[in-house]
Amino acid sequence: AERISGYLTENHLYNEYFHGGMEQPDRERALYKFSNGSCHVLVATDLAARGLDIPEIQNIIHYHLPLQEDAFTHRNGRTARWDATGSSYVILHGEDILPPPYIPEDIPFYELPEQTGKQPCPLWATRYIGKGKKDKLNKIDIVGFLRKIGKLGREDIGRIDAKDHYAFVAVRRSCLRQLLTLIRGEKIKEIKTKIEEAD
Repeated sequence: AERISGYLTENHLYNEYFHGGMEQPDRERALYKFSNGSCHVLVATDLAARGLDIPEIQNIIHYHLPLQEDAFTHRNGRTARWDATGSSYVILHGEDILPPPYIPEDIPFYELPEQTGKQPCPLWATRYIGKGKKDKLNKIDIVGFLRKIGKLGREDIGRIDAKDHYAFVAVRRSCLRQLLTLIRGEKIKEIKTKIEEAD
């Protein structure tokens, strides 16, 4: 997953990766950024992706095909939560020119262009706040701080996830520079804390 993620990054496609060998905070950060819309692409291994319940996944791209059909079906099921629909794509290369028997023969084939256009930046950016619920900081406190001190409108604040000792908040990317200028050195609820990019 990290190798593919690195390749995508080199080609200016913003992404996060997710695999079982990562530390828990790093896995949480990657999932949060993907689920809140501040990252459009999540590169995940089969093992790591099992059990993930992220709504509104529109596309699954299979880079390496699984050996068993049930693993293929499970991957595709990430797009089919409740009444949702999505698309599944398979990248064929090298020895995969002929797809395995569990893939229907009548699927359409697309030729990838040599050059692709520049990918747009995600609408949202994720900020890390170094205090959380056990520090008496909750979602309402964070929203109040961002609206009062950061001068953000309601529509400029996305998903907020307050953990025990830290929090993540999605803010509209176009407001980021103004926000960082206004909140520099400010306290949230009289609490001094780090507010930085969730890298």
